[in-house]
Amino acid sequence: MISNHTTRKLWYGKYMYKVAFRTRINRVFSGSYGSYRNLDYARDMITQLDELYNENKELKVAFFRNRYTEFSIAEYFYAKELLKLLENITERKTRAEIGYLYVYLTSEEDLKAFTENNFCSPFIFEVWKPDTADIKTLLDEKNVFILKEPSPYEFRVSVGRTKNPGLADWLAANSDKCKASEYALQSIREGDWIQTVYFYLRDEKILLLVKMIAGNDIKKVERLVYNGNTDK
Repeated sequence: MISNHTTRKLWYGKYMYKVAFRTRINRVFSGSYGSYRNLDYARDMITQLDELYNENKELKVAFFRNRYTEFSIAEYFYAKELLKLLENITERKTRAEIGYLYVYLTSEEDLKAFTENNFCSPFIFEVWKPDTADIKTLLDEKNVFILKEPSPYEFRVSVGRTKNPGLADWLAANSDKCKASEYALQSIREGDWIQTVYFYLRDEKILLLVKMIAGNDIKKVERLVYNGNTDK
């Protein structure tokens, strides 16, 4: 079953649409694998599968660290079709993990090329696209995050994996000017977390002050925008 979501920010500062696939063969679409680059690994693996399919043999190939894996006919045709689509779309980015593939796109037309494809759509588990009323905001202001409801805070700040007890202490002591979860405070204080940590700031003056305290620890700053057009 496909889970549909509303885009609140641009991925990689550019892409408004995202489609996610789940199947073992997705690993071949890695943008960098050994000496392979871009879609070269996928082309090579699919060529091997083509030969096996034409000879009516098992679709079994040395896959990921030379472990032989057998793929289904559905996975094979999915990979062939997906490769064609990716080759025909210039404005896109892919991110592959073991079993998962995320494709980022700039247009809904390109998104439909995947969601309406009979070979690809059975492997989709997530689709992201913006509300129509949010598109202009996302395009005009790159570093924005669209809110579901109004907020007293103007900025969302993300920090990298760096230990900064001074920043954590300031955030904890100034709850009237910012909002940070206990997890975020502990993570910033101890420098022990995996994912990006966020906190929220009231206005630009507070942001300038926090930049002085945090320095290079700040990874990204996004302005929060509420257009009043969504109830999702």
